[in-house]
Amino acid sequence: MKRSGAKRLKEEDSTHGYAAASNLVTKMRKAAQEDRLLVAEKKMAVKKLSMLGQVEAALRVKANVEDYLEAGILLAIKKWLEPLPDKSLPNVRIRNSLLKSLADFQPNEDQLRESGIARIVNYLSYSPKETQENRRAASL
Repeated sequence: MKRSGAKRLKEEDSTHGYAAASNLVTKMRKAAQEDRLLVAEKKMAVKKLSMLGQVEAALRVKANVEDYLEAGILLAIKKWLEPLPDKSLPNVRIRNSLLKSLADFQPNEDQLRESGIARIVNYLSYSPKETQENRRAASL
């Protein structure tokens, strides 16, 4: 039985969307790991910051939210928001952007619990090192 052209295109878009999301998540995890290593070597952690524009652009596309959630974006965001080995917080631009993106994603409780991101967001909501704006955003 032949598939209609529209249905085939929709399946291809879905597969492409998940592949792109998975690729971004992999890059995000790698950047987080590289920054951790740089901080351990007492160097500036700039990998996540240099990739932030690409991440912001990708996360702005609301149609791909499910693909990103399936690809494990919450775990990648958790890695980006975690305090670094020297106990410092990631760059404030990273925290601002990702906390706003999390609010847009509206993950369910199971996804939050499974990824462990709820613990990090809670930590940020009480951290005296965090900005007032981000503390409010993290507490919502």
